[in-house]
Amino acid sequence: MLANNLKIAWRNITKNKLYSSIKIGGFAFGIAICLLIVLYIKHETSYNKLYPAMERVYRLVVQAPEGNKINRWVSLSAPGAATLKDEIPAIESSGRMLPNPQFGAGSNQLTINSLPESHYDDGFVYIDQSILDMFPSPMQYGQLQHALDKPNTVVLTKSKAIKYFKGNPIGQQIYLNNDKSKSYTITGVIDDIPSHSTLSGYGFFMSLAGEPFYPGEQQKWTSNNYTIYIKLKPETNVSLAEQEIFKTYISGHYIPELIKAGRKVGPIVNQIKIKLQNALDIHLYSADIEDDRVSTLNRGDIRMVWTFAAVAFFILLIAGINFVNLSTANATNRAKEIGIRKTIGSSRNSLISQFMIEALSYSFLSLLLGVLLANLLLPLFNNIANKSIQMPWFNWYFIPSLVLATVIIGVVAGIYPALYLSGFRPIAALKNKLVGNVRKPSLRNGLVIFQFATSIILIIGALISNQQIQYILQKDLGLAKIR
Repeated sequence: MLANNLKIAWRNITKNKLYSSIKIGGFAFGIAICLLIVLYIKHETSYNKLYPAMERVYRLVVQAPEGNKINRWVSLSAPGAATLKDEIPAIESSGRMLPNPQFGAGSNQLTINSLPESHYDDGFVYIDQSILDMFPSPMQYGQLQHALDKPNTVVLTKSKAIKYFKGNPIGQQIYLNNDKSKSYTITGVIDDIPSHSTLSGYGFFMSLAGEPFYPGEQQKWTSNNYTIYIKLKPETNVSLAEQEIFKTYISGHYIPELIKAGRKVGPIVNQIKIKLQNALDIHLYSADIEDDRVSTLNRGDIRMVWTFAAVAFFILLIAGINFVNLSTANATNRAKEIGIRKTIGSSRNSLISQFMIEALSYSFLSLLLGVLLANLLLPLFNNIANKSIQMPWFNWYFIPSLVLATVIIGVVAGIYPALYLSGFRPIAALKNKLVGNVRKPSLRNGLVIFQFATSIILIIGALISNQQIQYILQKDLGLAKIR
């Protein structure tokens, strides 16, 4: 029975090539776009999940009121990390990140003795060894645990090492900005940082151990240039840890240094708070946090994730509605077939089964074409979204999820046409006199209206979003960038 139904389904698909192409093509395009959006959402919600114990790693965020709004930022002082680790028992480890170009992060002129010319490159950042421990990456060369313990050491990513060196670069020296008086020794090479990591975008990790950037900088509590990360001990109460951090940092050191320097402590200073932001929340829940390390276009936002999820849902819904409308619109072409089958004894249930198998056949063919189309569009999508998303071909859940989703979509999209077509009366169907013998297609008309309305809304939304992005990219900020 199943084999016969599949044979009939395939015959109907190949018999009406134009109709089948439109039906499969529209569904496939909807599946492809939805798949790309789902991959994007998965990527956005997976930041830092590749690292162990991320539920205990936090970034310090300062917040203070200003009028009717709350300002939030992540720039803190140099001595903060070590002091918090020493004075608060609940903190297992702490570390700093210095992305400020003023101190040599960002872009630099790179000189290597083995190369005849200097090269400009970006992706420089200063970090403590403990940051590498919190966000560990597989090592190509060297030992991760002690790579940045010593002053003037640097860890490269694999792509940077391949770009400038042949083979193992451990022990080689690099110079920055033609300063031959200070060299940096390469102590490790790690895998390239995935795009869903806090360390994404960096290729040169330079040690913060050693001399201060200016006299007294490492003891100055009122100079804020560092992002501080901490790792709490297991079972630590986060709210209590926040209170201890505030007492130690603000009450114990920051305010006393202000008073010692003769600066007036205003009411706003007394309203400053330090909050702990979990490492898993940094990417999507930092839209209102000042962070010079992250550009506006690369900053994640949970609201955008929900927006894209809604767009994916409506695109798939439109594709499903299109499937239903095409099936019901083709009813007259199937009328005689249905009449003959009912006349020779086919029950309504058997007809429903036949039409459902056809719907699933269309759905699976659309799935194959949609996945192929999504794979072809993925490089373009990555370029537009500035991501490095890959098809998870080898993840155990990928293929089963696609198959399950296709079955569900095929059943949902095929149930109404199956009920609609199987409801034809035999004699009327044989005579092609269907008017009055089936319900008026009011549902189909409603679906068409909904389909067009939703499409128009999505198109308008896309045009507005594109205009906003172009405005951000092309707006004259009224200042000259220093390079």
